Amino acid sequence: MKNLVLVGGGHANLSIIKKQKKESHRDKNFTLISPDPYQYYSGMFSGFAEGIYSLNDIRIDLQSFCNAHGVTFVCDTAERIESENKQLILSNNEPLAYDALSVNAGSYVQDPVPGVSEHALSLKPNFRFPEVVDQLRYSEKPVIVGGGAAGVELAFSLTAWRDKNVPGNKGISLVTRGHVLDGQAGTTQRKVRRLLLDKNIHLFENDAVKEVLPRLLKTEKGVIDGDDILWLAGPKAPPLIEKSSVKKSSDGFLLVNEFMQSVSDPSIFGAGDCVTLQPYPDLPKNGVYAIRQSRELYKNVTEYLKGEELQPFKPQNKYLAILSAGHKEGVLTYGDYSFYGKWAWKLKNKIDRKFMKTLRC
Repeated sequence: MKNLVLVGGGHANLSIIKKQKKESHRDKNFTLISPDPYQYYSGMFSGFAEGIYSLNDIRIDLQSFCNAHGVTFVCDTAERIESENKQLILSNNEPLAYDALSVNAGSYVQDPVPGVSEHALSLKPNFRFPEVVDQLRYSEKPVIVGGGAAGVELAFSLTAWRDKNVPGNKGISLVTRGHVLDGQAGTTQRKVRRLLLDKNIHLFENDAVKEVLPRLLKTEKGVIDGDDILWLAGPKAPPLIEKSSVKKSSDGFLLVNEFMQSVSDPSIFGAGDCVTLQPYPDLPKNGVYAIRQSRELYKNVTEYLKGEELQPFKPQNKYLAILSAGHKEGVLTYGDYSFYGKWAWKLKNKIDRKFMKTLRC
């Protein structure tokens, strides 16, 4: 009997669990390890922050999910991988043996700026999300640091909620060291920039934060007041990868080849934000690619245990993405093109609800 251990309840690992049930792997034991009994879907965070979705709409009960699919669930923190012994070490130092390991544990947030860990809020691990949202909803002067998709969506969605529920809403500040939505097409950046200004979101672009103090940010250009500061400034590898004896990328993520297999240990696989693909080092760490990696991840983990040929993962050059813009409006992007309207949010809502439904079946 082979032991396949899945670390983290991300999209790719949950897809493995669904697919293994359909194919009846009677010669394998599947075990899922997660530090929280729920897995939250980040694609619906903005809708929850706006008050559209309930908590149960955006999360999966991992114990129930595993029970329904014949998989063992262990609610514990995976501390490190001892690849030389093929063991995963849990929080109480208890070793868990594996024949193959699939790591889909997400990422944390970079905090190299003085004062971030002491004075700023974080959404990582993502089970913190509900309590952080509740705090920002009622903050007098909330500030979000990070001009990527997550920061922009939360600025829009929290503003929409506060417009309805907070009398005299003074608005949210969004601070980014570069341009808003850096890396996306200029037309998309300009469109989103106009929307942020139209919706009374105070945008500070090209202004790097130098220090975080209680109720205050020191930046290259001056100071910004803020009662509660949410830090979303770029991903970093989870502690599990940092502490483990596996080869890492230059920025500390699990380094995998085109088969999503560790370049230093063929029994370890990974997908999503916690990995860097050696053939595609600049691939964005987002949910779109994590979902698309799930098919090859499942094939390769199970084929590895059978000693058969693995399949390479090839990311597409372009992909459709929809950014929630608050008030049930959205911005759809595809390559250099972007479109704005309520219909875009309706499409996003349909896609997200359908995705969550597939996980609950």
